[in-house]
Amino acid sequence: MKILHIADLHLGKKIAGYSLLEDQKYFLDNTIEYMKNNEINHLIIAGDIYDISSPSGEAIDTFNKFLNALKKNNIKAFIISGNHDSNERVGYGNKLFEESNIYINTDIKESINKISVDGINYYLFPYATAQEINNKFGVSYKTYDEAMKYVMDLIEVDNGINIAVAHQLVLHDNNKPVVGGGEEPIIGTIQNISSSIYSKFTYTALGHIHRPQKVSSNIRYSGSPLAYHVDETKYEKTYTVIEVNGNNINITEDKIIPLRGFIELKDTFENIINDPKYEEYRGYYIYATITDDPVENAMAKIKNVYPYAIAIRYERKEIQGVDINKRIEEIDNITSEELFERLYKEQTEKELTDFQKEIVSTLLKRCEEYEAN
Repeated sequence: MKILHIADLHLGKKIAGYSLLEDQKYFLDNTIEYMKNNEINHLIIAGDIYDISSPSGEAIDTFNKFLNALKKNNIKAFIISGNHDSNERVGYGNKLFEESNIYINTDIKESINKISVDGINYYLFPYATAQEINNKFGVSYKTYDEAMKYVMDLIEVDNGINIAVAHQLVLHDNNKPVVGGGEEPIIGTIQNISSSIYSKFTYTALGHIHRPQKVSSNIRYSGSPLAYHVDETKYEKTYTVIEVNGNNINITEDKIIPLRGFIELKDTFENIINDPKYEEYRGYYIYATITDDPVENAMAKIKNVYPYAIAIRYERKEIQGVDINKRIEEIDNITSEELFERLYKEQTEKELTDFQKEIVSTLLKRCEEYEAN
């Protein structure tokens, strides 16, 4: 028995005006083929089906067609809602889907009921805040960790394979945060919980963090299928496959091949535009980090070469040997306009022109007026 674990589809997402639905449809179609070719029987989707709680009709249609493809190919699916999803939207018609062995749970109270399919017990934990857990169960826990522990204590798992599916920010075994796109720890917008909460399960399939990673031996984030941020270009996107042998599992990863790649090109403007070594990336989504001076109409010029260019940023110049306490004292004694002028000079090694100073002053005054109101 093989199980595919994916998450964070974010169907309907747009980046810099580009709709990624074509790329997302390509991924979903390839996922069906990947499962057929590798004889994978079950599919887990650990939340964030859509990018927003009110997805477009096209995004909804894309997911509905994917569900129909699962049914047509006799693939059994176990799906939860994430923090980006509307429970009502994702959970619509879920009882009808169960007739096709597609199980969708958006109610945290229903998560304590196991779903047994092909000898495997699934527990589906949709995203829910501590307050929502308190309201659903009539309890009054203060922290997310306490609330989730209460939910877990209501569950008595059977012998055999028990799999939890959740969309949460889960700490590593040593209580260290998970990492995001780069190597920086994630401080999430949702409360975190400890990995020990899931100790009774054979495997926990997580969603919410877009970087594939192991939280503990049998707790993993599959990551998102596409790179939705520049930091996500630093590593490969992968399928997470769980192979069940008796009461044991083996976890492997397989690279996802996107319709278009995502890459950060970091170089001088001239090199990014003209260096032949970058020609292979002309059909990619491009994040351009320019290491020299700003260029007029830079994005338009880059788009002439890279039609799917997403964003430009200029490499921040490092400031060495800074005495932080001294800098704080200086900041307290200068105006916002002067502070901006200093920052601009440190980053660009140029002075603001009088025209630029006027723009900065006008914008800062507008900000002050907005805050006052």
